[in-house]
Parts: sequence; C-alpha cells; structure tokens
Amino acid sequence: MTSEEDGILIEDVGLPPKIKPEKLPEGLNETLLTMDVGNSFFLQTDGEVHSARKIGALRERIKRFGIKHPERKYSIWKEDDGVRVYRVEDDADYQ
Repeated sequence: MTSEEDGILIEDVGLPPKIKPEKLPEGLNETLLTMDVGNSFFLQTDGEVHSARKIGALRERIKRFGIKHPERKYSIWKEDDGVRVYRVEDDADYQ
C-alpha cells in the first residue's frame, strides 16, 4: 500500500506530451565502423536541450553497437553548437 507517509503518492495527472525519438544519421553504424583511433565527427544541434537529447541517443546507439564490436570505444563531447564523437583507444580513460 502506498501513502504520503511512505513518500510515494499515486496521482492521476495525465500523460506528458509525446516526444519523438532523437534522429541520428542513417549511416551512423557504418561511420563508427570505418573510424580510426583519433578520428571524430560532429553533429550540429539547436541548443542545450537538443544537445542533451542527441548525446543520449548517441550513447544508446554506441552501447548497442558495442555489443557486436566491444573492441571499439568512443567518447562523446558536447561543444558550443553541437556534439562531437571521437574514436578512442580501447584502454583509454575516457567517459
């Protein structure tokens, strides 16, 4: 049973507006496969919120890509007007 005393209160506030999934370039997997260590690519975004969504989508795609290619590592960096993805060494200490 939930109650306010437990810190959990069930409410009926309606669903939030649907947000479309962030689109990534169609050839992204092929790009990731052909990149050498030290290569990078840039995706332009429209502000902070868009950058955050793009980074989230890229992280998820790279995570799934890494299941088939665990030896390939990438680092995602936010820049002023977009997001840059780097291919890094397998043992690099990047996030």
